[in-house]
Amino acid sequence: MVERQRQSGAFGIVTVIVITAIIAGGLSYSMKPSYATEKQELEKKVDDLKTQLNAAQNTLLAAGISQLDENKDPNATIVDPTAGVTPIPGQAQQQAEAQAKADAEKAKFQQIKTVTPMVPAADVKFASCGILSSYSSKIWYPKLQTAAAELKIVLNPTSESCFSENGGILTINAVSPSKDCTISGAIYNFSVSSNNFIRATVNNKNIKECLVWPKTFGKREGTIIKMEGTFGEGCRATMYYDYDFIKNNIELKKSLTKCDGKPDQIINY
Repeated sequence: MVERQRQSGAFGIVTVIVITAIIAGGLSYSMKPSYATEKQELEKKVDDLKTQLNAAQNTLLAAGISQLDENKDPNATIVDPTAGVTPIPGQAQQQAEAQAKADAEKAKFQQIKTVTPMVPAADVKFASCGILSSYSSKIWYPKLQTAAAELKIVLNPTSESCFSENGGILTINAVSPSKDCTISGAIYNFSVSSNNFIRATVNNKNIKECLVWPKTFGKREGTIIKMEGTFGEGCRATMYYDYDFIKNNIELKKSLTKCDGKPDQIINY
């Protein structure tokens, strides 16, 4: 009986100790900071360290630049990277020749350039007009073809052309029959003495729509040659031009639109 009471008392003591330990552990855990709080504290420490690191890097960079400026020699000579390099024999001459050739080609073909005939403008006579190929027997015709190929000018053998024997000028209307209505055409003067092509400038009065390009050379008045072109069916548009063969400029002067059953529309430019 006494022994059983001792065992019961010992078991009670152990039970009390275990319960006490559990309560103490629970209190201890409940007193620790939460996970979210610890995370915030760690993130704040990381941000502080980053700020300090950036400040240190900026300080070192500024110090390095300052040191470089102090060590810079104001009398230092700039080294030519090409110094000591042996040039390729004939390279400079080839480059100069290539540049000279390019300049010559550019001078041949300009957008704005006056024509200098071999006689005074008033004495220039156009002895004949016809298709371009009709002049193929002329001594200068092969040179015309060569110059056109070099300048990438496409000439239609059937293009309307007029030749002045005493002025040494061949005027070519290079419009293609399939492109009568276009934004711009091309008239060239070819000098038989210098073998140069000169393209006429075009004053189209800023017409944005279809520009009816003239097909034939008309009446001459001094240095002006009248030209006109017609295009369309049902509604036909005719545009009238003045071509100055000395200034080498073609200028739109008037347009006439005729539509069946409607009044004619005339615009003077």
